[in-house]
Amino acid sequence: MALRRLMFSASDLKAEVGTCWLQYAKLCRAAGHYETANRAILQAQSVRAPNAHIEMAKLFWDTEKSHRAIAELQQALAHVPAAVRAGEELLVSNPMLGIQTVLCTEKFFHVVEEGCVS
Repeated sequence: MALRRLMFSASDLKAEVGTCWLQYAKLCRAAGHYETANRAILQAQSVRAPNAHIEMAKLFWDTEKSHRAIAELQQALAHVPAAVRAGEELLVSNPMLGIQTVLCTEKFFHVVEEGCVS
């Protein structure tokens, strides 16, 4: 994966570099290496990877920081145009980005609400 990042970086393909960092972060998070996953997400954010906020929210969630996870997603949604949030139109650059963020936020809200009710 490091070789791919190097090749993409040399070719000035920042989106692909960010995707590699996010894949690495996901692997680290799954293995329980949370600090390494955090650093990989920060690298992805530095090249403006589109789904970095989702991966960061999942990292917060896995480390039992549910409120920070929800805040991360809400902050990302604040930058999505109102028409997209209302479902009237899709993001031109990445239609799934806003949808994934909304779904992840709703999932986290639902789990937190169930925890408060129990």
